[in-house]
Amino acid sequence: MKTELNITVGADPEYFLQDSKGNVKSAEGLIGGTKESPLTISEAGHAIQEDNVMVEFNIPPAKSKESFIDDLNFVLDYVDKQVKDKGFSRNIISSAEITEEESLTDQALTYGCEPDFNVYTQENNPRIVQMGRNRTAGGHIHIGYGSS
Repeated sequence: MKTELNITVGADPEYFLQDSKGNVKSAEGLIGGTKESPLTISEAGHAIQEDNVMVEFNIPPAKSKESFIDDLNFVLDYVDKQVKDKGFSRNIISSAEITEEESLTDQALTYGCEPDFNVYTQENNPRIVQMGRNRTAGGHIHIGYGSS
């Protein structure tokens, strides 16, 4: 008897915000939610949080390409509406330099996932300690599977 796999795909991308002049600005204090307590924005499980100076979001596990894309767009549209009246828009770039003032808050000095695990050494990686104004955006793709 053939067993089919039930594959799901999720994601937790990060991106920057910019002001009307195109300057990258910190998301701190603009959208809510934290790594420890994301702000749920739908019954399906979409959530947002401020991560360092970026917007990060989570989507529920998707079972199709269309659902995955719809879930990403749902959160992007939601955040766009939240920040538009504050004079901000999304800026999806891999890295940016922020102002010195924005780079010195406790939140702006917190980097990386907790814990960040090294699969080769079987230990937690050391926390990143970085000073300066440059920030990098990232994210993860989550793949789930099970038998049906």
